[in-house]
Amino acid sequence: MCGIAGIVYKKDIPGNREAVLKSMLDSIAHRGPDDEGMYFDGPVALGHRRLSILDLSPAGHQPMKYKDWFIVYNGEVYNYLELREELKRSGHTFTTGTDTEVILHAYEEWGEECLSRFNGMWAFVIYDRRKQTLFCSRDRFGVKPFYYYEDDEKFLFASEIKAILRAGVQAIPHREILEDYLFLGLLNHKKETFFSGITKLMPSHRMLLSQRPFRQQVTRYYLITLARHRTGKDIREVVQTIRDGLRRAVEYRLRSDVRVGSCLSGGLDSSSVVALAAGLTTKKNDFFAVTASSEDPENDESTYAQRVAAHVGIRDIVVRPTYEDFCSALEDVVYCQEEPFLSTSIFMQYFVMKTARENGIKVLLDGQGGDETLFGYETYFPQYLKMLIVNLSLLEALNFIRQVKNFKLSRWRMIRSALVTLVPKTLSHRVRLTRWRGNPYAKQAYLRNVDIFRNKSFKQFQIDQITWLNVPQLVNYEDKNSMWFSVETRLPFLDYELVEKCVSLDDTLKVQRGFLKYILRSAMDDMLPGDITWRTNKIGFESPQKKWFAQHREKMIPEIRSCELTADYLPYLDLKDGDPLWRVYNAALWSRISLK
Repeated sequence: MCGIAGIVYKKDIPGNREAVLKSMLDSIAHRGPDDEGMYFDGPVALGHRRLSILDLSPAGHQPMKYKDWFIVYNGEVYNYLELREELKRSGHTFTTGTDTEVILHAYEEWGEECLSRFNGMWAFVIYDRRKQTLFCSRDRFGVKPFYYYEDDEKFLFASEIKAILRAGVQAIPHREILEDYLFLGLLNHKKETFFSGITKLMPSHRMLLSQRPFRQQVTRYYLITLARHRTGKDIREVVQTIRDGLRRAVEYRLRSDVRVGSCLSGGLDSSSVVALAAGLTTKKNDFFAVTASSEDPENDESTYAQRVAAHVGIRDIVVRPTYEDFCSALEDVVYCQEEPFLSTSIFMQYFVMKTARENGIKVLLDGQGGDETLFGYETYFPQYLKMLIVNLSLLEALNFIRQVKNFKLSRWRMIRSALVTLVPKTLSHRVRLTRWRGNPYAKQAYLRNVDIFRNKSFKQFQIDQITWLNVPQLVNYEDKNSMWFSVETRLPFLDYELVEKCVSLDDTLKVQRGFLKYILRSAMDDMLPGDITWRTNKIGFESPQKKWFAQHREKMIPEIRSCELTADYLPYLDLKDGDPLWRVYNAALWSRISLK
């Protein structure tokens, strides 16, 4: 896990290119405090900051060279041991114990198709000195970031936006992205960022850069594949399949030459990861969990987390951020995240990562992705009900409404939400336009993103949450928070083979007896206490936002009022409370901190 940066000059090569690349790397030193490396070849400059996880020796130094190829790489290919053995059988020899070297040999053996062999998270650039090309890639679900910028003089890339800004790019706000965020709560839904001209390589995409003349070609290399994982409706067989898949994903992610621990909220996903990891690790006495406890008893799960830790026999380290902690970390979190975010729950994750690093934990497993892959959000209930109605399974629909567990919305609102999705798209389109008739910014934001609001099948809804609408923003938060403290996080539920198995399941198996994530609950039933496995009051690492806002409001409103960037939007924004208030306040802080 590391930080990468680079430059490709299109015309003249400036005399200060070493200083520019060094400045870019300095801005992301937190991503890799263990080592630094640079390589220059004509118009190409490659830089790397290393966080040593596998093969801690100098042999893992980057940029790494193999024949005519040079790589800078951020991430982990978890199946590198299996790939190395396969490549050895084809005649390859290795000199390090790193997955970086495996990527280079895989590229030699399979070319760009090597990506289909990798099970992991990554953003890398391979420079072919002979062909004068750069092959860039980002992992399937966008766990690792890749930002780039291009003008007439140069092409820049980096793991973080701040490195690109450090290279002299002007920080100019992207108004449309800002409006999508303020009025619709959309994030990471497009390749554009909050900074005009700075773009991200989207998940599951690769880029080929050619010189003489300079050309850029971006293609998608991966789509969630369903056919090869089709299963029947035997619930016992399905439960075993998912359990085996998750166990394998956790086992892969325990591979490390440094200390490994886990996030633990007390919810089903993180508890499942912890239970499996505790049973698989050979260093159980050195495997700690880290939990964030909320000051608000209504959304504090720490007692559940401690119960899980005690049950599986590991130590749980609990951090309890106060309002004073929130205030002291406020500007640091905004700067670290680089772009505005949706709620203050990000602060709880920030303090988890900080606590992990303070306790010498360099790698953390996390349950991120479980809700999207196995249907854990209550907003999925209306989609499931709609599917039953469309399939004319009316008796099943009635039973579902009767059985549904702990639905935070009323049953009537769930039914209404399901029926709304059945409205013809032309009518629903008109209703939304009428709703935003008096708000020109919201209306234009909706029209720009109308595809997000189109009615979809149950399965397509799930795929979109994983590949487009939800997972990309969640993993982006996590990457920024964890790497700020030089901590690598690994996400077993986003193992691509497990994701494919989960999405491929027959839709009617995903909700059973009124329970979301019924399959995961059943899979973990003999490994976790029953009051954890069958809990229905889902919380997660939620912050005591109401309590914090009550104390902080007198500071929020003046910051908002003094912000020129959002001034034109204020008549159309809700400044009463909750997430809408946070969004405009966050935008004001961001403009002051990141656009200076």
